[in-house]
Amino acid sequence: MKITKALLRQLILEEVEATTGDAMKGFGQGTTSKAGQAKSTLDQSKAIAKGDSLEDVDNKERAMLVQIQKALTQVAEQGDLMKYRAALETILKRLIKDTSRGQTQTK
Repeated sequence: MKITKALLRQLILEEVEATTGDAMKGFGQGTTSKAGQAKSTLDQSKAIAKGDSLEDVDNKERAMLVQIQKALTQVAEQGDLMKYRAALETILKRLIKDTSRGQTQTK
């Protein structure tokens, strides 16, 4: 079977969609207790400090991640983050898809 450009593109897009679907599965549908969130944050902090997590992220990206977390926390504390669930999910899926596509093109 000959793999055409169109078929290859379709296969890549299907793989990206499958990967994106896994990362965003159940977005906004689960719950986490205060203790669970605190433990997760502590575990993430330890992993970052040890170099097991975010090792390929530069300092500007780290600053952006901190700003995003602060902004989302502010929205959640002052309003209702669930009101923006659909918009957030769309944006995150788009970012994951674009990132996956970029990695595929550079390989």
